[in-house]
Amino acid sequence: MAVRESLRNMQDLQAASLKLKKQKEAERQKAKEKKEIQERIKKEIEIFLHSEFSENLQKYGSTYIIEYYNINKKNALLGKIWSNHIVEKNIKLKNIEYTTKIIEYKEFINDHFNKIYYKILKEEENIQKKYETYIYYKNMQQLQQQSQSQKQQFQEVSIKKNNNISTKTINKTINTILIILLAIVCFPVAIVIAACKNQK
Repeated sequence: MAVRESLRNMQDLQAASLKLKKQKEAERQKAKEKKEIQERIKKEIEIFLHSEFSENLQKYGSTYIIEYYNINKKNALLGKIWSNHIVEKNIKLKNIEYTTKIIEYKEFINDHFNKIYYKILKEEENIQKKYETYIYYKNMQQLQQQSQSQKQQFQEVSIKKNNNISTKTINKTINTILIILLAIVCFPVAIVIAACKNQK
């Protein structure tokens, strides 16, 4: 009898040990799943915030950053994230069972959101400011190139005008010299003709 009882005690111990092992494995699995869910939620929050900030800062410029320092705007964004994690849950209160909606991982979401909100906001603000600086310098460079191009065109037109003016001046000078030479040649001939007419 003692042997039977000893065997039964060993079987009970083995069953309890197996049950404890399964329970630990289930807890370990549950903890692993919870950690994976929390990691997924972290990434979801980060992607959402990067997208939200980036989109509006590109649309309205880096000065729009002031909107995100408003506590109401911050809470509205947190509310959007919470809305993605609402689940229905059955609750029994005083023998009455009813269904209510709760936010899963609400505290975790709240903590992580508050932890990274301003960090991501600052990152996106820096990205937008760098982009705006790049655009500013690119536009200034284009304006400078256009200005140089217009200056070059003006110089070419000015050179052509100067060439035309020089040509006109030379032509006038030549015409004046020819007229003077013609006058010098014709004047003595006219005097000779006039003298001949007066002798008769």
